[in-house]
This record gives sequence, C-alpha cells and structure tokens, in this order.
Amino acid sequence: MVWIKTVSEKEATGKVREVYAHATGRIRKDLAYEELGQVGEVVKVFSIKPGILEGVEQFRTAIKDGASGLGRDREEMIAVVVASISRCTY
Repeated sequence: MVWIKTVSEKEATGKVREVYAHATGRIRKDLAYEELGQVGEVVKVFSIKPGILEGVEQFRTAIKDGASGLGRDREEMIAVVVASISRCTY
C-alpha cells in the first residue's frame, strides 16, 4: 500500500498514461485503461510529477530490458537475487 497520493491507471492521462503504457509494455496509446495492465507501485509513486516519472522511466529503460549489456536473462537473475536478499515481494 502506498501512502503517497498516486495516479491510478484509470485516472492516467497525457504523459502519465504514456509512461504507464510504456512501463507495462503496451506502446499503443489507444488502449483502454483496463488493457494497460497493472502498473507497479514503484512506477506510480512518481505519477504526481509527470516530468520526474518520465525521467525515471527513461532511466529504467536505459539500464534494464537488455540495455545494460548484460542481457535480459542476466538482468532478471540479478533482480531476483536482489529481491530475495532484500525480502522484496515484487
């Protein structure tokens, strides 16, 4: 549960909606909010500041999804190990 006011998938418009679509892998902008998929709280926490949200998503894209040079499989393995060590439920 997030204690910070966030923009839900249903309320998202403009830049926030675009970033939500990108974060969930749904690039088409004409999708209904139900089709966006669930946006992680770690993304939503930046939603009240769309400029920051966009910057964080650009950073995430630059270091994940195979862009790090490690390859997507290794990135996912590292993410699982770090989540396990930190007892993260994501």
